[in-house]
Amino acid sequence: MGALPERSLQRIQDRQISPALTQWSAFILATKPQLFDLEGYDSAVALWQSRYPQHNVPQHLIERLRKAIAKRSQYPKTVALLLPLSGSFSEQASSVRDGFLGAYYNSQRDDLPRVHILDTQGEEAGLTAAVDEALKLDVQMIVGPLLKSSIEQLAARRDIRIPVLALNRLDDRDMADKQLHAPLFQFGLMPEDEGVQAARMAIVRNQVNALLLLPDNALGQRLGKAFRNEFATFGGHLLTTEYYDPEAADYGSAVKSALNTRQSESRLSILQTVLRRRVGFDARRRQDVDVIYLVAQPRQARSIKPLLKFHDAGEVPVLANSTLYTGTENPRLNRDIDGVTFTIMPWDIQAEETPLRQQLAELWPRDAARFSSLFALGADAFKLIPHLGTMASNPQYHTGGYTGHLSADEQGRIHRELMWAEYKEGQVKIVENDLLDLIPIENTEPTEPNTLKLKEEQANNEMDQTQKPPKDSAR
Repeated sequence: MGALPERSLQRIQDRQISPALTQWSAFILATKPQLFDLEGYDSAVALWQSRYPQHNVPQHLIERLRKAIAKRSQYPKTVALLLPLSGSFSEQASSVRDGFLGAYYNSQRDDLPRVHILDTQGEEAGLTAAVDEALKLDVQMIVGPLLKSSIEQLAARRDIRIPVLALNRLDDRDMADKQLHAPLFQFGLMPEDEGVQAARMAIVRNQVNALLLLPDNALGQRLGKAFRNEFATFGGHLLTTEYYDPEAADYGSAVKSALNTRQSESRLSILQTVLRRRVGFDARRRQDVDVIYLVAQPRQARSIKPLLKFHDAGEVPVLANSTLYTGTENPRLNRDIDGVTFTIMPWDIQAEETPLRQQLAELWPRDAARFSSLFALGADAFKLIPHLGTMASNPQYHTGGYTGHLSADEQGRIHRELMWAEYKEGQVKIVENDLLDLIPIENTEPTEPNTLKLKEEQANNEMDQTQKPPKDSAR
């Protein structure tokens, strides 16, 4: 039955052909997406057993499958976490650290590593000292550093033979200019991933003529470039890109320009000059727009979306990025952005299903609001560690995380695929991810564990349970 496609298994479930087939199909549906994630597998089995306490699936099969998953996704014995815990970025670094340790202490695994937390001080000398200390401790993996300049410095060292999971991502230009020697994964909250995802969503929905409304700042430039490049790759046609002043009180001029209603008004002015009288007239927008990609904060979007409606573009689908959601529900104000579909991190939308987020918010309420995404980055960094070997050898492999669905490209850069949500009656509602039809999901056939075969020979020592870091190491 494991070879049957998900649709067939679901049909067996729906038809209730027999109790035995129902139990088996439910087991496969529950566990198949978790065959690379030991904790996910354990949770799926526990939930399935609670639904079918009298099941007929042999326990030895359940245990054998668990052992195969555990074998291929082990933690190293020792890990060094390198962060600028003092200096200009200490608050951000502390939030990453606390997310990392929060995921550590919430883990149910029995192969957790010993973690050494080292301060890079945000300086070149501090990073050098921290890396030297990590190598002296004979750790099997380095997580960090956080700053791009520190990543470049670390990656240029020739004496690092263990895998590194950096907590930021170098630009393509930086990658090309630098001589990188350390075996390197790069994981950061890059906005470009959202621009790529929005372009793919538009293509999947057959929205091939796009208009971009972007803030005139670095974020708008980066998201716009990512959207344009990916959209063109899949044959999309970019009609125009309009930048607006993010500090302005009125965005009418930018919306008019994007929709070409200014040209219509200009023709009216010429006509009235020729006729020497006023003419009844409704400005007509361009009619070739399939989708609008909007990068905006809630305040900006609450003005722009009604303006689109005013200019007869209210029915044009609008895709937006994750800055549209600040973590605070405000149904009365957010009715103005009803119908906008936007990317959002699972960390933000699935709070009830994320006890770790609730715990961190109780411990550090101020930082949880300011640096929520950095907590999620730290937590995902810890959860990613046992998956990196599979990611290195299988670019199609994905694993779920707090910051999104995670995968790695051939350069070891971790990419995020966020969830999609939509405002309905001012409230955020999850929508189905149409990208599943476009992007291949993980290979779910169990295989032997993969070692991290990157630029250098990797540590491949036997792993076992080791001491946890003291609980007082967090703030």
